[in-house]
Amino acid sequence: MWIHLNPVGGIAGDMFISSVLDAFPELASDMLADLKSLGAPAEVFFKLEAYKHHGIGGSKFHVSSPTKLYLGENCPGSFVDIITFIDRSSLNNRVKEIATQIFRFIAEAESHVHKIDIESISFHELGEWDSIIDVVGASILINNLNAGWTVDRIPMGRGTVDTQHGKLPVPAPATSFLLEGFDVYDDGVVGERVTPTGAAILKYLCEFHPVVKREGNLRFSGIGFGTQVFKEFSNVLRVLVFSQVKSSVAQSEKIGKIEFEVDDQTPEHLAIAIEKLRSLSGVLDVMQIPGIGKKNRFATSIHIICIPEQVREVIEVCFRETTTIGVRFQKMDRLSLSRKIDTVETKEGIFRVKLVERDGELTGKVEADDLRIVDGGQNGRELSVNKALGSALKKKY
Repeated sequence: MWIHLNPVGGIAGDMFISSVLDAFPELASDMLADLKSLGAPAEVFFKLEAYKHHGIGGSKFHVSSPTKLYLGENCPGSFVDIITFIDRSSLNNRVKEIATQIFRFIAEAESHVHKIDIESISFHELGEWDSIIDVVGASILINNLNAGWTVDRIPMGRGTVDTQHGKLPVPAPATSFLLEGFDVYDDGVVGERVTPTGAAILKYLCEFHPVVKREGNLRFSGIGFGTQVFKEFSNVLRVLVFSQVKSSVAQSEKIGKIEFEVDDQTPEHLAIAIEKLRSLSGVLDVMQIPGIGKKNRFATSIHIICIPEQVREVIEVCFRETTTIGVRFQKMDRLSLSRKIDTVETKEGIFRVKLVERDGELTGKVEADDLRIVDGGQNGRELSVNKALGSALKKKY
């Protein structure tokens, strides 16, 4: 399944929640229950309701309080305060990770704008309970849907917006930073069309849950209304929900790739470094390629594949454990065949088998380490086991 966001009016945290729940109303009760478990002050009120404007019907998610209420002692929460609060909550661990990353994107944008360390960021408006509820609610829905996401061009808006720092141009500086890389347009309408929270949610979705191939069957849609009211049109965010067409068994995913060369480290110490890199939780594979480098020195080219969220952490280990003084890295798409590990018992013993779905058929290969118990050299071992393996797989699958 993949979901396309069509920001007709713009995008904000509450609009994202409204549109998704309009398309998936069955998710509302669990999300509302999880939000109540956060323990917001009694004065903070939130609800989901049906809403109409200009003859268009949809949903609207409200968060309100009689006065501005912040996390803690009625003062703007810092980035550290908010992620600590989220981490200590009873939320699902994956929801905590998503919410923390969205707030991290906002903090990085504020850090860039104000030229201060991320740990020193005070969120002001974004430290209020309504923003916390919007981000956590969006994170709950993203986790429960487990979908791919795409987005249309985004309206920039015009005019100014009132903030703790005075009037700022639209889009606000932090929002502009978060929207870098997105396609935008100016339709001449005055007003804030994208909030920092909405931009951070978009950044998270398009960086961690992108759709590579945009094709599928349109199943249904949802419409979510925002707080602002425009005379020219309804301020809505529309979601279009697609089921993907299975044209191949290959699965699309994002990976991180890191490369560098070493020509001044002993083989013994480099081997230790490679094993440490390979043992990192986010690392999927490490390859060493021998070659001749500058000054005709023997060199080793290191290629590391890891999950995209761990690229920075893996690079830190590269610098710490090897003699390299520079690395190249990128985030890229990967297609891989569906596979799994199973065990098969034959008269030769019990073997682990890597099963791969290839062209509609299931193929299997025994783990080489498990063949050590079989005599007969490489060819003898493989012929003996694979013959029994084929029969065992047919019975099992």
